[in-house]
Amino acid sequence: MPGQWELPGGKIEPGESPSEALVRELREELGISVRVGRAWDILFHRYPEFDLLMLVYACELPVRGPRPRPLEVAELAFVAPAQLSDYDVLPADAPLIARLRAESAAR
Repeated sequence: MPGQWELPGGKIEPGESPSEALVRELREELGISVRVGRAWDILFHRYPEFDLLMLVYACELPVRGPRPRPLEVAELAFVAPAQLSDYDVLPADAPLIARLRAESAAR
């Protein structure tokens, strides 16, 4: 949705596992390779046009390698969890933002 921020990721293509799709999407959108860890959350959101089931994974960037850059997105931002609420995110991502902020505050 135009003008809103979203967390990276995307659709699973035929023949891909969810983690393979995430690796591909991050390479296409941000030009990075990641190590995909365990599933961190599973979310469902109903948009007017479609239903979204989102598998959320913990990922690790390699120490060496390309830095993320906006390839298929308008902008890219890395922010502290406390500042995540400053961004107008897509409705499906809002619960993830809330969880990231809560877990960060609990540390």
